[in-house]
Amino acid sequence: MEILIVFITILAALLGIFAYWHKYVQEPTENKKYLLSIFESAKHRNKELLKELSEYAQNNNSLTEHYMQGFTFQESIEMLKKIEQEMFNDENLQIIKNSKGSGKNFDSLTSSVEQHTRYLIESQNWFRQFFK
Repeated sequence: MEILIVFITILAALLGIFAYWHKYVQEPTENKKYLLSIFESAKHRNKELLKELSEYAQNNNSLTEHYMQGFTFQESIEMLKKIEQEMFNDENLQIIKNSKGSGKNFDSLTSSVEQHTRYLIESQNWFRQFFK
C-alpha cells in the first residue's frame, strides 16, 4: 500500500512539473516563434502590397482615384508606409525577439499583427481582383 502511495505521489509530482514546463517554458517559446513568423510574413506582405500599389498608381496616373473602403491609392500607399515605419521596423522585431513570449503586451501585439495581416490579405486580394 505504501508503494502505491509513493508511486502516485511521484506520478503527481511529475505531472505537475510537466504542466509547469509546458505552461511557462514551452508555450511562451512557441508563442514567440508564432509572432516572429506572422510579423515577418506581414512585413513582407506589406512591402509587396506597397510596391504593387505604387507601381500601379504611378503607371496609370491614378493616385487620386478610389481604391478601397473610401481610400484613394495615395492614402492607402501613405498608410502602408506609415505602418511599415511604425510597426514593421527593426526595433519592434528586436522587442519580439527579446520578449518572454507571454503577457498582456505580447498578446496585444500578436493580436495587432494578426489584424493587420488580415487587412493586408484583404487589400491585396481586392487589388489583384479588380485592378490587375
